[in-house]
Amino acid sequence: MKRTALLTSALAIAVVFALANPADAMRDPGGPAGPYADGMNLYQYVNSAPTVRVDPYGLWEANIHQTATTFWAREARGYDEERQCTTMFSGEQAASIGAADEAVDHGETAPRNDTSWHFRSRGSLAHEQQAMTAALEGAENGNCAAAITHLGNSLHPLQDSFSHTESHGAATPEDHVRTSIKAKLPFSTTRDPDDADAWPEDVAAAEQATMTRLREFLSLPCNPCARCEETK
Repeated sequence: MKRTALLTSALAIAVVFALANPADAMRDPGGPAGPYADGMNLYQYVNSAPTVRVDPYGLWEANIHQTATTFWAREARGYDEERQCTTMFSGEQAASIGAADEAVDHGETAPRNDTSWHFRSRGSLAHEQQAMTAALEGAENGNCAAAITHLGNSLHPLQDSFSHTESHGAATPEDHVRTSIKAKLPFSTTRDPDDADAWPEDVAAAEQATMTRLREFLSLPCNPCARCEETK
């Protein structure tokens, strides 16, 4: 009983501190040295127990930004009016799009370093539009590696716009921290703003928006960065 009471008290103190000092809770789990500074296990910041401990800053998680995005990119189809063919990404390109999407959550563009990539309230729409413009220009110039990377980058703020919202209690970085912590309290009815399973309708909306963006890229006339298959 004493141990339980002690753990409960420690949790309460930590929650109060984080709620009172949200800026201190906003840090990249990988630390300033990067996500692999202490090894390849990206769950070290929660002692290898991601199901019972929380990154209080929150990310729309790799299961959306990378895994789902890679799958969506493999499924996406466009149409090239000039060549009159159905266009698609190769498997390698799809994986690169997912990797570039997830990469925005690390390094200089990680939330700890630059919230403007992750919140509409901090200007993420500008990053989204600039990255998409760079993707289309790269394709037009035949620089496919850069075009695919920029395309993946553009998807990150787009997808975050369905998670970092007022309805999720996460429209600002500070609100995001508070809501994420509240969601992990015992008997809490608050939904974690970045728990994809808790927001299926918003995951579906993010998928639709992502597919629209991918189709826009694939439908660029004579796009050298898209596979072209004649429509039968």
